[in-house]
Amino acid sequence: MSARVRHSARAALTCVAVAAVAAIGGDARGAAASGTYGDPAGDAGEAPDITEVAVSNDAAGLITMRISVPNRPQLAVNDVVILWINADQNAGTGRFGDEYRLEKYGFGTFFARWDGAAWQPFTPGSLVIRWEAGQLVVSVGRADLGIGGAFDFDAAGAQITGEDPMAWPWDDAPDFGSWTYALVFSPTLGPAKLRPSPPKAGKLVSVAVPATSGGKPIDAGTVKCTATVGGKSIRASASGLSGGKAGCAWRLPATAAGKTFRGQITVTTAGGTATRAFSAKVR
Repeated sequence: MSARVRHSARAALTCVAVAAVAAIGGDARGAAASGTYGDPAGDAGEAPDITEVAVSNDAAGLITMRISVPNRPQLAVNDVVILWINADQNAGTGRFGDEYRLEKYGFGTFFARWDGAAWQPFTPGSLVIRWEAGQLVVSVGRADLGIGGAFDFDAAGAQITGEDPMAWPWDDAPDFGSWTYALVFSPTLGPAKLRPSPPKAGKLVSVAVPATSGGKPIDAGTVKCTATVGGKSIRASASGLSGGKAGCAWRLPATAAGKTFRGQITVTTAGGTATRAFSAKVR
């Protein structure tokens, strides 16, 4: 699809890059914890044809994006694949909403940050960019880009056929708008807190653990509670997850005095599973 509809105001790339390709030959023809975003194949004309973007993140917040361009095992000297990132999901900040832009050419790479007036070269320490047999692979830490729990992005492929970007063959991915990726983290559970402490025979005892994901309180997920007293299983009378705390409650047997109350709280979210064990002597 032509970029003129969606990128009419931002299609012009760096003057240095355009000049470099023009000097080589402007009308040359080019040869040939995740979310997956598809774009139609065969809609690029002569341009690099983006068909899929796969995004993932690890527990430390390192984001990896794999942009598949199957009609370009290698980028030709007059090819470019572009990635725009709206780090704060705010259309009123950055350049038309985007704070970062990556341009991967057949002859080099340009990564930039919008400074309020122009795109300025920017190289965060975590940034790794490489081309792997038809895929542009980009890895960067979310903290280096100021990304919170999610970000918006879109990409494009173009074949540089002259000095006017509006006349180039383009492929937008997606065809309209942008995609959103929400980071997913495995849950992290803090130390268990018993009430009362120590627990008392014949009484109700509750156990609560702080539950976070990516440094933020967990509000959705499932809680599993298991416990024994003196080696014999007892069933939880209540369980739940709210306000970043996972909790379970048990009614201890009247005969539990002097025995060990031992158990686990397990929290499962979309990002994975975490377990916190606890034990205490019953009074």
